[in-house]
Amino acid sequence: METSSSSTFQQLCSLIHAVNPYENFSVDEYPTDLQGWGADHENFERVIERLKPSLIVEVGTWKGASAIHMAKCAERHDIRPTILCVDTWLGALEFWSDHKDPERYLSLNLNSGYPTVYYQFLANVVHSGFSQQIIPFPVTAQIAAKFLAKHAVRADMIYIDASHDFEDVYADIAAYFGVLRVGGIIFGDDFDQYWPSVKAAVRLFARINGLELRTCGRQWMIEKKSERPVLSLAETISSATDLLTSSGLEGFPMERRMKRESVNRICIVTPDIIGPVRNGGIGTHCYYLALELAKLDRTEVTVMFTGPYEQSSREQIIESFKKLNIEFCDMEDAPGCGFNRHGCEWFIDRSLRVKEFLAARRFTQVHFQDWQANGFATVQAKHTGVAFYDTLLTVTLHSSSQWVREGMKAWPHHPLQDAMLDYCERYVAQYADVVISPSEYMLNWAQSKGWKLADERKVMPYCFISSTDPKSAQSNAAIDYSHLIFFGRLETRKGLEMFTTGLERALSSSTAHGIKHVTFLGKIGNTQYGYDAGVHLENLRANLKKHAVEIDIVTDFSSIQANEFLVKARGVVFICSLQDNYPYTVIECLENRVPFIATKTGGIPELVSNEALFAPNINEMTKAIVNRAHHIAACSSKYDRSKALLLWSALGARTETAIKPELDVARKVSICVAYYNYGKYLPQLLESLAESSYPNFEVVAVNDGSTDASSVDVFNRMKEQYSNRGWQFISKPNEGIGATRNFAASHARGDYIIFMDADNIAGPRMIETFVSAMQASDADCLTCHFTAFAGDDAPELNFKPVYGYTPIGPCLEVGPIANVFGDANFCIRRRVFEQLGGFGADRTTSYEDYEFLARLALLGFKLDVIPEPIFFYRHLEGGFSRVTNLVANQQRVIATYMQHLDKLDANRLFNVLLTPLAKQVERFTGEIRSLHGERTELRKQLTDTQRQLSYYNRFGYRSTTKILRILDSHPGVKYVLRDSIRAVVRSGRWAMQAASSKGTHKPAL
Repeated sequence: METSSSSTFQQLCSLIHAVNPYENFSVDEYPTDLQGWGADHENFERVIERLKPSLIVEVGTWKGASAIHMAKCAERHDIRPTILCVDTWLGALEFWSDHKDPERYLSLNLNSGYPTVYYQFLANVVHSGFSQQIIPFPVTAQIAAKFLAKHAVRADMIYIDASHDFEDVYADIAAYFGVLRVGGIIFGDDFDQYWPSVKAAVRLFARINGLELRTCGRQWMIEKKSERPVLSLAETISSATDLLTSSGLEGFPMERRMKRESVNRICIVTPDIIGPVRNGGIGTHCYYLALELAKLDRTEVTVMFTGPYEQSSREQIIESFKKLNIEFCDMEDAPGCGFNRHGCEWFIDRSLRVKEFLAARRFTQVHFQDWQANGFATVQAKHTGVAFYDTLLTVTLHSSSQWVREGMKAWPHHPLQDAMLDYCERYVAQYADVVISPSEYMLNWAQSKGWKLADERKVMPYCFISSTDPKSAQSNAAIDYSHLIFFGRLETRKGLEMFTTGLERALSSSTAHGIKHVTFLGKIGNTQYGYDAGVHLENLRANLKKHAVEIDIVTDFSSIQANEFLVKARGVVFICSLQDNYPYTVIECLENRVPFIATKTGGIPELVSNEALFAPNINEMTKAIVNRAHHIAACSSKYDRSKALLLWSALGARTETAIKPELDVARKVSICVAYYNYGKYLPQLLESLAESSYPNFEVVAVNDGSTDASSVDVFNRMKEQYSNRGWQFISKPNEGIGATRNFAASHARGDYIIFMDADNIAGPRMIETFVSAMQASDADCLTCHFTAFAGDDAPELNFKPVYGYTPIGPCLEVGPIANVFGDANFCIRRRVFEQLGGFGADRTTSYEDYEFLARLALLGFKLDVIPEPIFFYRHLEGGFSRVTNLVANQQRVIATYMQHLDKLDANRLFNVLLTPLAKQVERFTGEIRSLHGERTELRKQLTDTQRQLSYYNRFGYRSTTKILRILDSHPGVKYVLRDSIRAVVRSGRWAMQAASSKGTHKPAL
């Protein structure tokens, strides 16, 4: 049966029902009750206006609100479609979870234990006047799909809103896609962070079947562009089923089994990689790793590049990686949120965008790098249990920001931001599933600095793929000892100043050095005083002219070009790092048989025999240059390329995943609400809590002596309205926000307490998310992100946030200056709250939540952040924190810090608080050096000037005497010229005296 605009209600109704279901129905027994969720989304009208459908199928309908809304939308566009509503009207899982829930369990309208909501649906349709358009089909979604397919019914629009379980959602979309006509649209609700199972199923269906997925707020849409079959859920996982069965894991829920796909999907997230970046240790590792993993059977590799492009266009890079069977993505594939977020530094924003990108793709493994903390939000999401529970997350320790600054002997450039970045990099190393280091050295360094590392730690050498032939004629040619090559970034950490000083000393020594040519090969960096290395090398070039040594500076070679140069040059390579991890410069020289000498630092001794290395100081540097032949003769390799490849391949083939723990709903939650004159907002908050997906909670609302009569009336009405839920509504004299929260907490009976302000709005899964996150992270207290809205009305589904807030957690060294901890809307174990003694009760200042969370963290309790906005913050210009003195508020936090200074890492705190002062001193020192040089030059100029003036004065006096003698014979002229000449002489004397008295000023001649 091919439906068209001429299809009638009677044709389809008679196909399904022998008797019209509305006949003889006692509609008067059921007044209108159109309760629903998202039933009036604006997208309904858009799709109807575009398709002008003859037949709409709704899968999951309940009381008919959305079906009736669609009928009204069509009516406004002069369309009269038939709407088929498929449902059992027996309720989904969540409807049977809380016997006191008025919107779910009680709305089933049980009669002798059996739901009668189907009759409420019929009544609503009749009352709305659409009983000649809307047809009920009371069977399961799968039976209805088979029925429609059997009778060749084709729909123009299919709306999926039944079960929210991953398996059911996927099965419904796959089954009804076959019922959809070409050009039609299948769409649905709940595509948001509150229903990750829905998002995962929709995304997986679109990706596996090569279909374009579009979203509109919380709704998703897929258009059917061709009549080709799609894979069912069973077909998608069929190749993995045998593996599960043979492993004794066939009992896994279907959502977890999806990670046992036949294809292992790996993503490498990095701010540095060969291609868009010319060279660099992290970039070289990620490039070789991607190449090696792409060679594994049943493995797909994606690179997510988060850095800037140094060379080539985005399109060229994508195409070049595609030829290597590697998908290349960048930050254009992870767009931002479009509004400002407080506390969201560039690296936080980048990690959040990466998290969203990864969540949409469901990778088996994700490999992060420590530098820039790209994995912070992703690892935080997994640690708090909100996402990625079945994805293996690793982080490789290359060169953290703290380690780089230590090697550069430099202060932080931006103390606050750098301290936050350091915290994020440490966090990723602590909570990733696996922390990897190419050397034992880096693991030891991190632990020596107080880092806490993940339980699973692996030392895995870097992979290497040579672009040159080590058996070539050049690699076996004689070594040119007259040619020295500094190989590495041209900066302090790589030993640039140490090498140039040692070189000058070696050239100035009496020992025959035989050095004719020096090449500096690497990217331009900075010296320890912040000077550009190029300036430093140009000064060196000038100084070495007297030694007849040729200087070349090569800064634009790629990694491949640099290695080809070294093989051909056959000069003596110097790798002079003051601090290093497991440098590719050493690996490349070893594997390409390039003669080199390196410092005994970092992980280099794990690559090369100690006899070939020298201590990183100027004296040993000079000796190494002079005795370079001895060092090269003693060099032997410890690097094992085959071992590195084996270890990384084994990790790449790893498929075991964790099982998401079941939510423990036995944990009771107390929502504590402090209320004062917020009568127009409290009903909205309570309504949002009543819609919560978590069944086991109570509300403790405390009226803190409201003075507004209408607000008191609202409070009393809410007390009566929610009396059947057992919620507590208590009034007391006014004491302020801190004391009121403490009072509410004293009446709490839950295992966990969540504090909420009376003007905010809870997300539907806020409580559930907090509870599952407490369970997953074992935290004592959890805060979260939020999005802010303005105005008196609750935010609409697609509202544009005023701003957001993204706390990162207990970065204690930043805490005295900025609130990195979170908002008052936090979840805490009740025993911990009682142990801490609650909030401070000072009424003249705000920041009581900021001060409480700082105290909690300083005392060593576990605090973390859910990196998701799970409630809505109402921005009010008259809010207490905005009308109190900001200095006094901040001093409240600082006072708490002063009480617990012994709990802080002094080095980290001083870096934040004293770095600006140290940088000022460093700048003044530089200015003094500059002024000293200028003073020396001015003194030289002054001496020359004085000498010239002295000469002019003596010459002028003698000349004047002679002229006056001559003029004595011409009295008329004598008196005219004499005064002018004497004035010139006096001016000269005055200029000389002025120059002598102003020693640092350049005299004017």
